[in-house]
Amino acid sequence: MPPYHRAILICLIVCVLFANQLAAQSNKPFAEIDKFALAIPESQTKDVRQLAKAFLQNSKSDLDKVRAVYTWITYHISYDWETFQKKSITDQSATKILQTRFAVCEGYANLFKAICDEMRLPCEVVSGYVKGIDYRIGMPIDEPNHSWNAVKIGGKWFLIDTTWGANDKNNRLNDYYFLPAPEKLIYTHFPEQARWQLLPVRLTMYEFERKLLVYPSFFDIHLSNFNHKESLIETSESSFYLTFNAPPKSQIAATLSLEDNVTDLEENISKKHNLVNIRIDSLATNLIYELNIYGASTDSAQMLDLLMTYYISTGKDNLKYVCNTQSDFKLDSLTQMPYWFMYRFIEYAHQEEHYKLEKLLQDGIILFPKNKWLFFRLGDLYEKLNITEKAILAYQKAIDLSPDYYEPHYNLGVLYYNQAIDVYDSWRKLNPEEDQSKKMKKELVDLLAKAKPHVIKALTLTPEKSQLEKALRNINHFVN
Repeated sequence: MPPYHRAILICLIVCVLFANQLAAQSNKPFAEIDKFALAIPESQTKDVRQLAKAFLQNSKSDLDKVRAVYTWITYHISYDWETFQKKSITDQSATKILQTRFAVCEGYANLFKAICDEMRLPCEVVSGYVKGIDYRIGMPIDEPNHSWNAVKIGGKWFLIDTTWGANDKNNRLNDYYFLPAPEKLIYTHFPEQARWQLLPVRLTMYEFERKLLVYPSFFDIHLSNFNHKESLIETSESSFYLTFNAPPKSQIAATLSLEDNVTDLEENISKKHNLVNIRIDSLATNLIYELNIYGASTDSAQMLDLLMTYYISTGKDNLKYVCNTQSDFKLDSLTQMPYWFMYRFIEYAHQEEHYKLEKLLQDGIILFPKNKWLFFRLGDLYEKLNITEKAILAYQKAIDLSPDYYEPHYNLGVLYYNQAIDVYDSWRKLNPEEDQSKKMKKELVDLLAKAKPHVIKALTLTPEKSQLEKALRNINHFVN
């Protein structure tokens, strides 16, 4: 493990230990429901429906239900470190997780949602990118690496992360991730669907990468006014100051790490009223240092918690951000959709899971309302399902977005043409003088008239299509 990874791991352990103490203090409002959740007999936890029914017995409100589920999962489901380390693919369904009692993030989120679904609580699995235990500045940010949940309580959506609530190797409850404020969770969790930021103004990937690398207790001490507002500090000087404001009675400490060497900066810290000054000196060139800030909200605390981490780069291009102002999840060049979306699209299409595919495309349109490919694919799906009216609307929307888009013109022209052939087969069997025959001929001509401009356009865009030329000759026989 690289030194900076080892240092982060040590810091995270310290953070989790302190967070557990905070949890013990903050759990008092939920003491009764926590006790109930942990006392559910093992015989009632064999399947999702049975477990949900047990939660409903003593939960007086939706908040109680959500709390009971969070407490039970974080105490009874252990993180599957072996699967995580091997990066292997395993069954992460709710049913499987209840059987094995081991999960990675996807399993935690699936189980939480499955139980909420049984209790009629609106809940969604949220996937995205997180700054986890192995995160460092400069890592690629191009596809999701974590799953958590959004749950609706009292008509309002909240966020919850049962994985990080129990992600240490002793499976201890970390209460910070029970309904954290969105403006706090966004420091570490960046959802692939912007709506799950639950923020009034959407953050970009560029902004997310540059946010300070902070830990849960950072928000308990109320630090502010940092002169360095990003986690990466680039300098060519051998020394500089980090300054910020902290409450008068708070304690602040810091360490500076270079590989295996850790220096306590106690003598470099000065505090006057609310202003804290930390002098970082004796920096050598072309190196990467790790600066960790610790603290406590009172001057009587016996243990300080890890609050935040800075990286200090003293050489050109040693450490760089990867996102620019236009960055978001990496896009497929053909469809202009994120890779995570394309993986799911291919999976659902291959397995012919039409309901999931429809929902995925509709969710994609919410995220990318001007993406022509989404509307084309939605039209293609509806056509396969014989939902013709919806297919026509989706194809037309794709054409409205891109008038020279070949595929929807081709499909729409062929769709109308095939409908016309069906009418033609019935029409030619009728007596031309009958009213029904005249009515069907009008329907035939109308359909061919609708097909004609799309066939012509498709031929203009791809003129070598012989079947389109034949179709156009047939159309012109009836439509002049």
